[in-house]
Parts: sequence; structure tokens; C-alpha cells
Amino acid sequence: KIERKKNKFKNFFYPSLPHVYKNFELLGECAKILDQDVGWDGKIIFTINVNENKYSKNFYKKYKKCNSLLFMGFQSQEGIQKLYETADALIFPSLIETWGLPLSEAKKFNLPIIVSDLNYAHSTIGNYHSVCFFDPYNAKNLASMLAKCNQGMNIFSSTSYPTPSPPFAKTFKELIDLMLPNKT
Repeated sequence: KIERKKNKFKNFFYPSLPHVYKNFELLGECAKILDQDVGWDGKIIFTINVNENKYSKNFYKKYKKCNSLLFMGFQSQEGIQKLYETADALIFPSLIETWGLPLSEAKKFNLPIIVSDLNYAHSTIGNYHSVCFFDPYNAKNLASMLAKCNQGMNIFSSTSYPTPSPPFAKTFKELIDLMLPNKT
């Protein structure tokens, strides 16, 4: 586990591919607000290649002047790992996910998580000690949360997610056993 030794959060990491449902615009609008805050000295770090598709080109064109955004481009697995290690928090505004791999990865790195207050996020995060849920349609509210973090205020709390009622499987083997029980 990586211990975070500082209280002031500067680097908010969002590893994602450029797709509309990933809600990049929320972070772009949030960055516009934060750029106006004289006390803000943080960055929202993206791993999108700004020339990957029409969506990424349009997003970059619209938000490239935001000082609060850092476009890192596509990263290797090692590059992603380094970004997790140096980030102060994961930010994950996605609107639609079946799982949300970065949420699980952030937990592995003991990283505080700022995530959309949507069902997929609650079930993926499960039980965790440092999470903050936000309205994925409200850039002003998210900007306020990030500014508080950047000023050293704690916006995080622990969360738990109840284990579903049976039948329930924690692994693929358990699922297969539930679906195809051995007949004796």
C-alpha cells in the first residue's frame, strides 16, 4: 500500500478512453471553474490521446486552454501504474459502467476515490475507507469538492456495500457451480 503523507491534494487522476459516456465534459467544465479560483493549484490528469477520435479532438479543442487539465496521452501499463502511484486521488465521473476497472485499481493503490454517485460505483467500490460520491451532472458542486480537497479539507468517508442475498458468487468458479451444479 502507498501511504499518502500530505493532506493537500493536487493531482486528480482519470484513466480513461475518450468516449462520450465517460463524462469528460463535466471535468472540462469543472476545470473552467477551478481555473478562476486563485487558491487552486491542482491538476486533473487525463490519459486520452487528443487525436484518437473525433470526440477526443473536439474535447481537446474546447478545453485545451484550461490550466487545470493535463493531457498525458495514451499510457503503457507501467505509465498507468506510475500515475496511480503519484496521484493524490482517482476521479471517476463516468455515467455508464458495468464495472469501472480504475475503481478497483485505485483501491489496490490505497488511493482516495472521487466518483459519480451511481449504482455501478457503489457496487464496484463495495467496502472502502476513502471515497467521496458526487453528482455526475453538477460541475459546480464537483469543483467545490476538488477545491476543498486541494485546500486540505477531508471530503472522504468510508463506505460499505451490502453483500447480495443468495444465490451469490464471489468468483467465476462459484458462479459456474451455481449455474451448473454437479449432478450425483
